[in-house]
Amino acid sequence: MKEEPKTAIYFKLSNNSPVDDRYTILCSNSEDYDIEVGHPRIISADPSRRRRTEVKKSNPVRLEAGSYASYTVTVSAPENLVSGRSVIVNCVASSEAEQMIEFIRLTEMNDPDL
Repeated sequence: MKEEPKTAIYFKLSNNSPVDDRYTILCSNSEDYDIEVGHPRIISADPSRRRRTEVKKSNPVRLEAGSYASYTVTVSAPENLVSGRSVIVNCVASSEAEQMIEFIRLTEMNDPDL
């Protein structure tokens, strides 16, 4: 069985607020491909704990003031890619105080070696 082509997108979400906050991450795409938001890796604002990262199996995730989380978003496309077709991935990070939206444009390429 042939594995579906996958594309990984990496991003960081920072809590620049002076108070702790909860963030929810939701992602979708224009072609309705399978999409998965991975578990966040939390990096503390405290310099003495910065070398240690903590993986949280949670969405939403609580970020301490000044800390950040790194995420991997995986998009799985079907086998029948259309060379040149654009797929728009949009990710929304929301908290009680704010909402951030990021759009990423991917272009499909048909690779005969896959």
